Amino acid sequence: APDDFEIIIVDNGSKDRNSWEFIAQRGLFYHRTVRILFDPIMGNVTARNKGARIAEGEFLFFVDAHMSIKIGSFKAMIEAIKDTGGMVHPPVQWMGGYEPSDPSYQYTIKLGEKIWGTWNRNIVSQETPFYIPICGHCCLGMRRQQFLDFGGYNSWFRCYGGGEVYLDMKWWMLGSTVVSVPQALVYHLSAGRGYAFKQDDLIHNMMVLGLALGADAMAERVYFRYLDKAGARTEVVDKLWKEAKNEAEEDRQHLLPKVQKSFYD
Repeated sequence: APDDFEIIIVDNGSKDRNSWEFIAQRGLFYHRTVRILFDPIMGNVTARNKGARIAEGEFLFFVDAHMSIKIGSFKAMIEAIKDTGGMVHPPVQWMGGYEPSDPSYQYTIKLGEKIWGTWNRNIVSQETPFYIPICGHCCLGMRRQQFLDFGGYNSWFRCYGGGEVYLDMKWWMLGSTVVSVPQALVYHLSAGRGYAFKQDDLIHNMMVLGLALGADAMAERVYFRYLDKAGARTEVVDKLWKEAKNEAEEDRQHLLPKVQKSFYD
């Protein structure tokens, strides 16, 4: 029934409105099943924060625009949320790939120039959800109230990058869990992004991520790594570092005193 679910489309600077206008013209606005939120400030995670604030349902799912969802996946993910009380991720296959690959199940955290992750196909279980540290955010779900209580994504992230590790690790730090749900499956279109982002903003996000979650050594690694690069613009890196420290301070004051385990734990 229309009252059983809602679709919130956050138009975050789209140049092509055909997809949601197609839906809008077919009556789904009547029951408020579909709502459109225009967000002119480019940023995939801040757009999700804004969509979550106007959502009304018990369960909250974020899904990229360039996705296709296997039938039954949402049901499997809702059951996993009920069972684990935390955040859930489906495995991912790549839409349009040839030949079709096996699903990718999770990220493994890696360190270097970024606090990032690597896809892998290690299947811990094909029957039941299994715990993972982090995962990509092309599709994820949790209880809406938990997302609001935990504060969602850091609002200072710029355009792209950093939100995935930030949110998943925050769930663990605040005593919740993150799992992969093998019974679900989503298909992700690997294509050119519909927006541009600057490398400086991505560096900034990595610094904010580490500092906000108390992983200072990881943030400092990013800072020093970019200072050490050939042709480094020292004044730019220093400016990004100063901005990141200021913008992570709210999390450090309000989030870190509540954590049950550290980022490193």
